[in-house]
Amino acid sequence: MVKLSKEYFLERLREQRHLLNKSVTEMMKGDLAEALRVAASLRVLIHETGRNKALLAQLNRNYLEFEILDSEPPPQKEPLPPGVKAAVVLSFPVGVKITDAGVFLSSEPQPPETQRPTILGKWWNRTSLIIPGAGGFSRKEIVLGLTDKEGGAHVDPEITARYQQLLGYGALRFGTAQKITTLNVSRLMAGQAGLELLRFLDQHFPDATPKPQAPMEITIQPKKD
Repeated sequence: MVKLSKEYFLERLREQRHLLNKSVTEMMKGDLAEALRVAASLRVLIHETGRNKALLAQLNRNYLEFEILDSEPPPQKEPLPPGVKAAVVLSFPVGVKITDAGVFLSSEPQPPETQRPTILGKWWNRTSLIIPGAGGFSRKEIVLGLTDKEGGAHVDPEITARYQQLLGYGALRFGTAQKITTLNVSRLMAGQAGLELLRFLDQHFPDATPKPQAPMEITIQPKKD
């Protein structure tokens, strides 16, 4: 077996960052099918199974300990009555823009009051999407569902009843009686995760971030007779 160099893995990271950025940008233009490619890149970058290491682990084995901003519901402002406990029944931490032309992933950062620093491992594994009737889903579950079940890398002929609830969830609807827009929550969650991971890569793996290119100056000499 040939041991590959750090530069080799860094070049693979540059490619994955390029693909991730390209797909997230297309989701901002309204192409939610790109969520499948976003999920595939997230899986390559973060997910580990058995002997298969994540790409980021090839560059730094402590990558899951690096800091990333996570979106959480804002804290309860008003005190609750005695004996009453707060419970989150719906959590959808995604920036979305809805127009007559369709549904778009928003490029705007999440509100500062909803942002909490955490580490990548917790960001990846903690419950982030909560929908009534099906409970919570982590980013890992959503990404692996898109890659293994919905065509990011494989189409599974059978899915669990719980995942079917996620696919069929349509309570997040906006519009009027004449036109109703239903949000594809899992694909938008993947897009938001891709956007957040791009910022994470820029902070912790700057060598994979494209550097601005200075404009080339071309001087044309006049033709002499």
